[in-house]
Amino acid sequence: MANEIDIIMDLDPLSLSKAQLDTLISYHREDRLKKEAAGGGRAAKKFSGEKKKVDLAALGLLKPAPAMKRRF
Repeated sequence: MANEIDIIMDLDPLSLSKAQLDTLISYHREDRLKKEAAGGGRAAKKFSGEKKKVDLAALGLLKPAPAMKRRF
């Protein structure tokens, strides 16, 4: 059996009433807060440590550019 949010999600977004939009927005806000409280979300994905540079030439992944011929 589908709950209220499933029914609203199946409707055309342009035909939703203000009450249905408020229900949908509050559902997504609550879901986001639950994810952030559980350690997920945007803040958990940020890396705060020291960043290391990757040397592509040392790995053999960088190929030298071919010599350019001048045309006059």
